[in-house]
Amino acid sequence: MNWTKDDLHAYLLIWCANADFIEFEEEVELILSQIDTKRYKALHREFEKDNDYQRIEKIKTAVHDLNYSADEINLLIDDMKEVFNAHGHMDTAEQSILLGLKRIL
Repeated sequence: MNWTKDDLHAYLLIWCANADFIEFEEEVELILSQIDTKRYKALHREFEKDNDYQRIEKIKTAVHDLNYSADEINLLIDDMKEVFNAHGHMDTAEQSILLGLKRIL
């Protein structure tokens, strides 16, 4: 796996949009305002092939390999919250995913 910071960013946001198993149009539009369409499509395909264990391992590896600072991690978390709230509220499944991703990061 040879991800860039943009790849990790996109993958995390895709996971957030899928946390409640429904990708709302508002969530996808928000992601596409931050990530180019080609990267989004490629990482979305990868996300769909991965199971939760593979997703977690990829994220942990990328954060480590890319030497994320605490400030960069906080920016990722802010972007994730924005996706969760894109359709008006954060439901229980989304809250759980956010807590889990915070622990991983």
